[in-house]
Amino acid sequence: MNNDKEKSGQPLSSSSAGKGLGDPLQAIQGLVGRILGEKYVEQFQYELIGTERGMDVFEIDSNATTGQPILRGNNGVSLASAFHWYLKYYCFNSISWGVNGSGDYLNPPNPLPLPSSMLHMVSNVKYRYYMNVCTVSYSMVWWDWARWERELDWMAMNGINMPLAFTGQEYVWHKFYSSLNVADEDIMNYFSGPAFLAWQRMGNLRKWGGPLDKKWIHNQKDLQLNFLDRAREFGMWTVLPGFAGHVPQELVALYPNHSFTRTGDWVQFNDTYSNNYLLEPTDPLFVELGTRYYRILIDEFGTDHYYNADTYNEMTPSSTDLGFLADTNKAIFEAARIADEEAVFVMQGWLFEDGKTVCFEVGAWFVFSIGISDMEINVNI
Repeated sequence: MNNDKEKSGQPLSSSSAGKGLGDPLQAIQGLVGRILGEKYVEQFQYELIGTERGMDVFEIDSNATTGQPILRGNNGVSLASAFHWYLKYYCFNSISWGVNGSGDYLNPPNPLPLPSSMLHMVSNVKYRYYMNVCTVSYSMVWWDWARWERELDWMAMNGINMPLAFTGQEYVWHKFYSSLNVADEDIMNYFSGPAFLAWQRMGNLRKWGGPLDKKWIHNQKDLQLNFLDRAREFGMWTVLPGFAGHVPQELVALYPNHSFTRTGDWVQFNDTYSNNYLLEPTDPLFVELGTRYYRILIDEFGTDHYYNADTYNEMTPSSTDLGFLADTNKAIFEAARIADEEAVFVMQGWLFEDGKTVCFEVGAWFVFSIGISDMEINVNI
């Protein structure tokens, strides 16, 4: 954020300033209580203000009459960012990434220090994205709600407003495949185990470490609902899992007159666990089934209109013809847009990696074929 000396706008009501579904003032008060303890909640004054040039804003000020620091922001994330800045630079405290708060230093002065002048900060960028599609299997697969709650607080305090929201999606996939008359046993056997789901979702694996437990799937769905509620209370845009076309082999028999290809072996897994089936995006069935999937997804999780889909993660498409790839990307996007006219396509950008080469020309054509205004391009190094 930039230290901008312009004067702030007038405080707005919660309904006019907050972007999320919840109350931003409730979000910041809950955060302060969780981080410092309930006794500190009333020691701050909280105010909502407007955006500046369409960007998020926060301010730190003081009320000399009441002796309270004032935290201002245009949504819950901005208010949380103000709180974090205040802890770091006025109280010289710190919040770590440690388990159960290990590494935190939280010992605010009593009374809380008052700023000598107002601090006014404006974000440089609109979208601050967080996580990639593997993170949920590397680090987060065994997290409970207490750990997710802590992570969401950390996100908000560090200005994150666009987190990947991939937890619990197997509940949606199970419901989707069931609606297509895939047998329950076949669905459960298709899923990989919890620590390998990231690669299952990207079409690289199936069955490995599985099958999943039904109770686990339902618990993960409940975690996702808690995550989404809190993220939206802060005013974040959550990125939900999109439809990339990877399907269980039973769909080949159920739809014999449609086009399915195989994705190829992945990092030396044999055919039992890799070489998955992909419904070709250029087949008309892709948009039909994709639209059905998105409607189930939105019915279960609501939406902030952002969807991640990586059809060719670390694999080679059936054709590298530029016209074919343009049609492929348009079909992926069309399925989302039919179900949600405000849909935005989010990609990780690992496409077309076959372990030897990355075709930049093909990748660039694939990305830009649907128009940059309909995508969010996030770079993960």
